[in-house]
Amino acid sequence: RRCVQETVSTQSTWGQFQMESQQKIYVLVAGNLSQSFNTNLSDPKGELGRRLSQHENVFVQYIQSASDEELGSIENKQNFEVLVTTNHILVQKVVSYFPNLKWVHNLFTGCDQIMKCNSVVENDSIVLTNSRGASAKPLAEYVLGAILYFTRRFNIFETYKSKKEAIPRTKLPLLQQKTILIVGFGLVGQQCARILKTAFQCRILAIKRNIQSQDKLDNNLDVIGGLSDLKDFCQQADVVVNCLPDTQETQDIYNED
Repeated sequence: RRCVQETVSTQSTWGQFQMESQQKIYVLVAGNLSQSFNTNLSDPKGELGRRLSQHENVFVQYIQSASDEELGSIENKQNFEVLVTTNHILVQKVVSYFPNLKWVHNLFTGCDQIMKCNSVVENDSIVLTNSRGASAKPLAEYVLGAILYFTRRFNIFETYKSKKEAIPRTKLPLLQQKTILIVGFGLVGQQCARILKTAFQCRILAIKRNIQSQDKLDNNLDVIGGLSDLKDFCQQADVVVNCLPDTQETQDIYNED
């Protein structure tokens, strides 16, 4: 069974479906796509839905609530082979109504919740993919904002402001040249390293399970190690950025001796 973090590419899977299908490809779209692909929240179909509908051989069925009434009213259930979703909560129920699904795609980068859907994970006939790297840039900017929030003491300033008290003069630490440890050096971790190295000249340490030769050539990286180096690297770091997925292998990883 493929692990969702190491799945085949979405593009190659879609290409395979197009080549193998001589008739229409029936696609289920579950969840509000406007949350991810369109700033117009009144448009639940979003940009992805419109692009799918542009293909002549693609039939798109939108699912909003996944109620028994809604799912039961959908005709030709045996024809649907693809499920695209932004809502892992709907997956378990939707899969039970459509016996011939061959591909489930999670539009978000995270996959820990959808991995709890046993009807998908334990079915070897279903290919499970996720949007790896799609959120790398916004997540990296969030990480930068969180680091600055605490290093520049915004949390303390908010406390004084809420009490309408004067903020005492204090010397604030700089993020410049601090040591940052990134645990999980995938596309999100790499984007974090790029921003922190370029803008703040930070010393970047990274932990990665499977180190590749190109990782050691990354100009934004100072030192890279495996999980056995985690304790040593944590002791060196001013800030730890956790980019690991929430799986059985990573739970309590920071609590180990």
